[in-house]
Amino acid sequence: MTDLNVLYLLYRLIFLSTFMILLIEWRYSFKVTMIVFISTILFFWGICAYIYSLTDIVFFNAVFPFFISLPILLCFMSISKSVPFKVIFSFLTVSNFGMLTSYAGLLALYYTHSQFLRVILELVAVVLIFILVLTVFRKPYFKMMATLNKGWEFLYTVPAILSFIIYLLLYVPSEIIYWPEKFTVTTLVFILMFLFYAVLYVNFENINQFFQLKTDKEFIILQAKLQKMEYTSIIDKMEDAKILRHDMKHHLNIINTLLNDKNFDETKTYIHTLEHNLSDTIVESFCDNYAINVILSSLVSKARNENITVECSVSLSEEINIDTIDLGIIISNAISNAINACVKIEDVNNRFLSIEAKEHFNQLYIQIINSYVGEVKFDGEFPVTEEIGHGLGTRSVAYVAEKYNGVFSFIAEECRFKTTVVLDNL
Repeated sequence: MTDLNVLYLLYRLIFLSTFMILLIEWRYSFKVTMIVFISTILFFWGICAYIYSLTDIVFFNAVFPFFISLPILLCFMSISKSVPFKVIFSFLTVSNFGMLTSYAGLLALYYTHSQFLRVILELVAVVLIFILVLTVFRKPYFKMMATLNKGWEFLYTVPAILSFIIYLLLYVPSEIIYWPEKFTVTTLVFILMFLFYAVLYVNFENINQFFQLKTDKEFIILQAKLQKMEYTSIIDKMEDAKILRHDMKHHLNIINTLLNDKNFDETKTYIHTLEHNLSDTIVESFCDNYAINVILSSLVSKARNENITVECSVSLSEEINIDTIDLGIIISNAISNAINACVKIEDVNNRFLSIEAKEHFNQLYIQIINSYVGEVKFDGEFPVTEEIGHGLGTRSVAYVAEKYNGVFSFIAEECRFKTTVVLDNL
């Protein structure tokens, strides 16, 4: 086996692996991902070289999908945060474009009889494809990966069929250079492949616009709910205070009568009850930001009514540069999700909710921690649920975080779910 063939095998693996890295969201850090990436290339390069040294190119191409492609697919499934069907779709896309570069090289080999020119033409094709992916395809593709959670098990069937047909045309019963009569059909199949991905790209944009409009609509509804919550809470407090003031003379007469009768214990009990009722008319003070206090008062009260132990440490001023509605969207969604998770825990002693928000230099830090029971499933960065009407809250949190050039994370470990958001407060 010549040195050029060895390098050619390495190129095929680098293309396959690098393309996959560009089309998946990593589960692990950059360092760990790169270690897995390089180890995968070197390991399978050794296998390729060994198989090739014992056989010939015909046999090698025949076993490549089973001994090389399939293990690499499983490897990338292990480092990707996406569900398997999304990874399979990405892998089949990579395979299709990889076979396109191979077809370009095989055509060069057929017409020039030069292995060197074959590699050069394939490399040119690779560069063009990478430019296309990085500048046009990748951004809407990731948006669709993030927004479209269902239908991938059907969507991947088209590239799967295309992969099967292209593989048969290129390598069965031997390389296509020995069957030039298949050139026309193969070219038409690749044109069909381009049309499929072109249509898919347009739909990427349409789906993204659809989800953007849907998200905007949800935000308008949520903003109205938050404003109504604040207004209703204030009105309720004012009505309660009005009633207490109206009845104050009556309460004072009762206290005076109890004191005249020297019934001091009953007087203390009555005053304590009156004090408790009066405190309910005041918005509980969590921080200097009144609007956030109103939201927190409502949600914390709801949590306590569900026998959830609440710890709240919030330090937010009125002068923050983040819109109150946007901030309310993060806090209300995160706490509402936390409450929904806690109420599923049968033992009320294990229901726990921690709320922390503070300003630090030019950033705003928010973290909500809650207990949960069962398993939390993720699709990429986002937890998923089968419950109707749920599952959009985390995406609303992410939407606001991105709006303010912030970061967000959702982590589930040791029966504690953490929602963390950091926003630029400039």
